[in-house]
Amino acid sequence: MGPGAAGWRAVSRIALACACAGCSVAQPADGGAPSTPVVRDLAAARDLSAARDLAAAPPADLAAVDLSPPATPDLVDPANPFGIRLTDVTDAALGGPITSGIASILDVGMGGGAAIGDLDGDGWLDLIVARFDDPMDPNPHGPTLMFRGRPPVGGVPGPRFDLDPDFTALTAGVLAHGVALGDVDGDGDLDVFIAASGPDRLLRNDGAGHFTDISAAAGVSGPAHNASSMGLFADFNHDGLLDLFVLHVYVPMPDLGQPADPRLASRLHLNLGDGTFADVSDAAAINGPGAAWSANAFDLDGAGDLALYVTMDRYTVDGMPSNYTDRLPPDHWYHLDTIDDEGVPRFSDVNVARGVVYPHSGMDVAIADVDGDLTPDIYLTDLGRNALYLNRRPGAAITEDAAAFNLGAGQDADGVYLSGWGAQFVDLDRDGNLELFLINGSVYWPSACERFHQVPWYLRQPAPGAPYDLITASVGLAVPVPKCPGGVGDAGRTAGRSLVTGDLDGDGDDDFVLTTAGFAYHVLRNDTPPVHHALRVRLLGTVSSPDPIGATLITTRLDGRRVARFRDTGGVSFSQSDAVLTVGLGDDAAVARAEVRWPSGLVERIDQRPEFAIDRVVTITEPRWLTLSPQQAWPGGPAPQLVYQPVDESGAPLGKAAAGRNVSLSRSDGVPATIVDRGDGTYAAILPHPGTSRRTTLTLTDGATLRPRPMIVYR
Repeated sequence: MGPGAAGWRAVSRIALACACAGCSVAQPADGGAPSTPVVRDLAAARDLSAARDLAAAPPADLAAVDLSPPATPDLVDPANPFGIRLTDVTDAALGGPITSGIASILDVGMGGGAAIGDLDGDGWLDLIVARFDDPMDPNPHGPTLMFRGRPPVGGVPGPRFDLDPDFTALTAGVLAHGVALGDVDGDGDLDVFIAASGPDRLLRNDGAGHFTDISAAAGVSGPAHNASSMGLFADFNHDGLLDLFVLHVYVPMPDLGQPADPRLASRLHLNLGDGTFADVSDAAAINGPGAAWSANAFDLDGAGDLALYVTMDRYTVDGMPSNYTDRLPPDHWYHLDTIDDEGVPRFSDVNVARGVVYPHSGMDVAIADVDGDLTPDIYLTDLGRNALYLNRRPGAAITEDAAAFNLGAGQDADGVYLSGWGAQFVDLDRDGNLELFLINGSVYWPSACERFHQVPWYLRQPAPGAPYDLITASVGLAVPVPKCPGGVGDAGRTAGRSLVTGDLDGDGDDDFVLTTAGFAYHVLRNDTPPVHHALRVRLLGTVSSPDPIGATLITTRLDGRRVARFRDTGGVSFSQSDAVLTVGLGDDAAVARAEVRWPSGLVERIDQRPEFAIDRVVTITEPRWLTLSPQQAWPGGPAPQLVYQPVDESGAPLGKAAAGRNVSLSRSDGVPATIVDRGDGTYAAILPHPGTSRRTTLTLTDGATLRPRPMIVYR
């Protein structure tokens, strides 16, 4: 039997004390309420001290260190020719420092999640920050918070947020680590999942950013003694509904009285379309145990099925107990093999076959086309050894090639190991080449000095396939880092965990929120000069799930170069970014072609759509070429009806030209199904109740088997 919430608190404090044994760095002191509150709307919150806190007082041996921001660097940097620039605007955006809280599993602090999305439908991105609200903690941080994005006022540049006190009340007492957003009920708004120690939370959105806790009714709370690090939403069985995968930190610690508990393995919840989920972890073979910090779902080989990569921390590097090597498995790379008659996907672990086998302390997994061949490559962050794996040929083993791109980022200039956590590929200068924003964060280090070298890194790629340059200083992220050994740096900047992106101030480019474990969140405004053009696309699924994870945007630039951007789940530890895909176009104010390869199998050209534009976010909604309604049926009630309408490459219905095709339909429950050619280019089928309660999947064929597998729940 694993520990309950109180047990996790005790384990956290014991482990944190062990981690800091012999260190000269004291734990932060409790902050008090400000004399003049500056966070807007905080007066409406139930309790000021529970809604926010000051930055923790610096440890005693930091008191004499100058922690003021460094002088503005010279932006004339040959490696940063277009002036990529990030400015810390935390105080103006949030009204002051907001700290995350922390739980420690062994020596690794988990927590500090964040998510960005428009939760209230007003066109401005909102921010949720996960906090470990433990009233037994001597330095309490308060509940998870939601900040509503607001437009700038009075000519003062943003971002600007208001705290939502109702959300604060809803998350009181939740020991939160991670946040995920997804439209689980298909009503057009983003619902919220909070991964926590103890029961997880699923909050249903009413469309205006007001939430109801449906965790228990939906069946996704998880074990009362679980320790979830994050969740992600994706449609794993092609039924058009977002399923939920929850990562767990499953670390047996017998020395602290905690035996191994297989119930703490990661789990997959299948969305049944009626507000409930079925735990299919065992049947799906996707419940491997381990210390899972991060995962990413994406289409690796272009076949349309989602692969799921889960990073595992093996605790085998730099003084950690070597005996944990035998207890904790390497990363899991789940490949979809089949979908059974009741819509349950079954996976196999192909990590060894695909070549990602080295033992490491996996923290994060980022997906991008690094070498320009239109296939997704994998970048893994680690404790002292990050790695880039290139996807040369679909279905084949991938190869490690970090050195060729200078992406190892394992040590700093003084030879100090870096502990990589969150990683994001972005294109802030819009030249069409990817930069890498890498967050390092202290975990277990022999000395306090080494802990304080864990600062953010920003790398820029000058051309596809070229090595990356480190441009942290000219971007504006430089923090004082002392020589090691001797001295310490800024503790609040060296406990990084993840970073999330989104246009927080509405000026057309991506800003960042940088998260930490136990210290303050940082809001970084993107002040890069807008010297280049970009295509920015938000995808909304219809036949595919509302958030079409697995979609690919392929853009052909005017010079003929083709660029791929992938809609994945983000993969950032504990966190989730806004879902806009950006393709930098350099000096081009147009594209030769742009197409979306939807998870449903539809390939749609979008550059001829009337709403298509450059230099603003374009929302592209998938054509509704296949519908099933209702998806729940009872004896004697209305029978579900399926309608199929073939479309052309621009998404327009083919009309009568589509009549007379060899279209067929089958049901997994064995009941005969007849699909009728209406003669107008549409095909329809009535699907009566089979007489028993069950889940039934449908298979549609039009010359070849189509990818969607709509599912009906017969009650």
